[in-house]
Amino acid sequence: MLNINNYYIGVIRASFDYYKNPKNIRMLQGISYDPFKDISMLEAFAFGVTTLLKKVDKFYYDEHYSRWKNELRYELHQTNHLGISLEYIKPFSECYSENPTIYIQEELDNNQELMKYICQHHSYIISHSRLYKNEVLMILQEYPMLSAFYEYLQNSIGEEKAEKIYTKRLETF
Repeated sequence: MLNINNYYIGVIRASFDYYKNPKNIRMLQGISYDPFKDISMLEAFAFGVTTLLKKVDKFYYDEHYSRWKNELRYELHQTNHLGISLEYIKPFSECYSENPTIYIQEELDNNQELMKYICQHHSYIISHSRLYKNEVLMILQEYPMLSAFYEYLQNSIGEEKAEKIYTKRLETF
């Protein structure tokens, strides 16, 4: 069973090496897994983006931007082999206070009415696949994630500047 206490919302930033590294062509089957694709290079260096992390031992594995399970691994305040550093973490349960609800993935796949209901009534769910015998944490509303980003900004650049950047980030959603 998936343990919600092993999950965190993190803020990751790009280093200058990230954009020089040829290993950073983050595409798989035509889908981009580049964490910084939606922001400018300057924003990637200065502020970063939020992501969902799973903690295993002392490492944090990126559940959102990994192309396959455990591809991207971080240590707090360390730059990884791709040039990405994990700058801030906040327990998932502090961002998402709703109790976990489990749905069967195979029942969700072709049921648009159920998915519509879920999206209207949950900020996240746990999807259990009977076929693959695994569970995945699915975030449905990203606004709670931004609370971690805002706290990170407040701690690093102060409340006034954080408010301006946070407001700009909200406008992109």
